[in-house]
Amino acid sequence: MTLMNLFGLSEEQRMMREGVLALCERHLPWDRVRKMDEAREFPHEAYQALAEAGYLGLFYPEHLGGTGGSHKDLAILLETLGYYYTGIAQAHGSKIQGDNDDNTLGMPTWKDMWVSQ
Repeated sequence: MTLMNLFGLSEEQRMMREGVLALCERHLPWDRVRKMDEAREFPHEAYQALAEAGYLGLFYPEHLGGTGGSHKDLAILLETLGYYYTGIAQAHGSKIQGDNDDNTLGMPTWKDMWVSQ
């Protein structure tokens, strides 16, 4: 049984959701989530694994190294992360909010400084 509404998701979006859940299960087991919460630690290993799998570049344009996903793709990613562990979903959501200014990633000087060409 799933607690997330899958209605209207494409097959690719369903596969992304399953991939994110599997990755989280491997790199952030439930017993570790509780310990990290109590210690107020950030899940660096899981976050790095999400980055290496390309999920953290989902919402960024392709010309900046992202995959150019849609708002719906991003919503699915954040909901799936939040379903598994809200801390990692909040961290990524905050990062996107900080980086993304009308999908331009801020001023060109910031692009040059932080985004590899």
